[in-house]
Amino acid sequence: MSNLDNIISKLTENAKEEAAKIAEKSKNTCSEIISKKVEEATSIKTQILNEANKDAERILERAESDARLKSRDKVLKAKEEVLDRVFDKTKELLRDLDDEKYLEFFKKIINEVEPEKDAEIILQKGRLELIKKDFSNLNINEEKYLNSGFIIKEENRIYNYNFDEMVDYQRTDFESELAKELFG
Repeated sequence: MSNLDNIISKLTENAKEEAAKIAEKSKNTCSEIISKKVEEATSIKTQILNEANKDAERILERAESDARLKSRDKVLKAKEEVLDRVFDKTKELLRDLDDEKYLEFFKKIINEVEPEKDAEIILQKGRLELIKKDFSNLNINEEKYLNSGFIIKEENRIYNYNFDEMVDYQRTDFESELAKELFG
């Protein structure tokens, strides 16, 4: 049986060598697969991080842009409020003209316009006695009053010297100049 034992021993030895080769080959194949998968995972991770960084940059840029727009809007709103106050103060100053200046302005306009004899004059509240003293010949409406200025109504024409309306009408013409003056 020695021959048989030798053959079995040789087959066993060959089988062990073959098993060792297969195990080594399997181990190498596993290492290669793991290495490739690690490379793929690293590549995917890098790609995801790059995209996340780009997204973060875009989000940051949008946030900064939104903040700039909101800031600009607030500045514009504040400037508009300042301009509103200036025009409101102008109206207030014109409404509160002293009698002498109001009378002077009224005389100047009456001399320029030379209203028709039957023209109706509507005055600012509280100015009736002042105007009646010097202009008793005018047809002054004693039932209607304005907050400021006066109006001359002829048959076909109306001369509107209502200070509030005059300021509102001229606002667009003066607003840009005033803004430059106030805000540089």
